[in-house]
Amino acid sequence: VVAAFYVIDSEEREKSNINAFAEAAFLMRKIDWALNGADVIYSPVSGGSGPELSVDKNGFPSNPIVIDLLSGRAQLSRGGAPAEKLTSEWVKIEALPFFFEHIPAAPPKPAAITASFFADGKYFEMTKYLRK
Repeated sequence: VVAAFYVIDSEEREKSNINAFAEAAFLMRKIDWALNGADVIYSPVSGGSGPELSVDKNGFPSNPIVIDLLSGRAQLSRGGAPAEKLTSEWVKIEALPFFFEHIPAAPPKPAAITASFFADGKYFEMTKYLRK
């Protein structure tokens, strides 16, 4: 009985890890998509950080694109429309102390946005360099 409990418990933890990594990977792909072709960054401001990413994409008809966190879930809105949830209720997304950081250009490196967050307690971070 004890051995069966450990096998089942281990299986559940593995499923939880897989879900967290899948949600984090999806969220990072959406952030990457939002930043590809971004020509105006409203937030965070250059050199600042905050819980929201707001950008205009060159040639995109539904600007601005906003990604933020609300009640443990990431969400995305386009052109001022109501936000759509990017992550499920099964994985809690947290950002402490910030979610996005705007790194100013320092030649020869271009400006960048770093996104960092926790998905079910596991830390994830990505940096996207903004090339024109």
